[in-house]
Amino acid sequence: MPPVAFLHQLPTKRGTLVPISVQPITAALIDWWHTHIQPTIARLDRADAEWDWYMIDGLWGITARGLGQDPQGYAITLPSLRDPAGDPLIVALLYLARRYPYLPNRRLRACYLWYLSTAPSSALAPYLSSGDDLPKLIGTAGVDVGVCEAYHAGWQGRLGLHADPRGGAELIEFYQRCAMTRLPQTSRLPRGRRRLAGNDGRYLYLDEAGALSFRKRLTAFHD
Repeated sequence: MPPVAFLHQLPTKRGTLVPISVQPITAALIDWWHTHIQPTIARLDRADAEWDWYMIDGLWGITARGLGQDPQGYAITLPSLRDPAGDPLIVALLYLARRYPYLPNRRLRACYLWYLSTAPSSALAPYLSSGDDLPKLIGTAGVDVGVCEAYHAGWQGRLGLHADPRGGAELIEFYQRCAMTRLPQTSRLPRGRRRLAGNDGRYLYLDEAGALSFRKRLTAFHD
């Protein structure tokens, strides 16, 4: 099994490395996001423009726990970069189920990445001395959290998700660059509201080989 530690650094636009921290989501972290980041996202044409992280961590979390999906939210922060109040900048929030049917084979288990939101550079710019200090690969780091949790749970890195239609082809292509495979539209989905809504062809999964390949690409940032 490969190392399963979360990434601890990311490259910046200037070619340096900046430390990152992955930590469980809290009410205080959600407060910071909704104060400093979500208002900017809401003005953009993005899939996460209307996301309410209080609702995601609250009602959705309660529902997922009741279904035995073992949900957990995480924030990715920049400990070395802080706002005037001394709080570290948050560059991503994500929420996942750590016990979910594996999309290509429902007899197996996987993690399922329900939500992943990254901070727009324009929302972080006021806290940076230069745009070149902004880390790259933030979304990739969010996917990596899901892969790590899939190893921690014993699922050999298996991961699934649905790419929101508002993200268009670009969002599908991003996940495919993360070594994920598109689930055929003819495939039957796990029981629940997903199956009732139907397979729109925007489901993707990461298999065991894909997880190994994905993690190998990021070796410089988690070793």
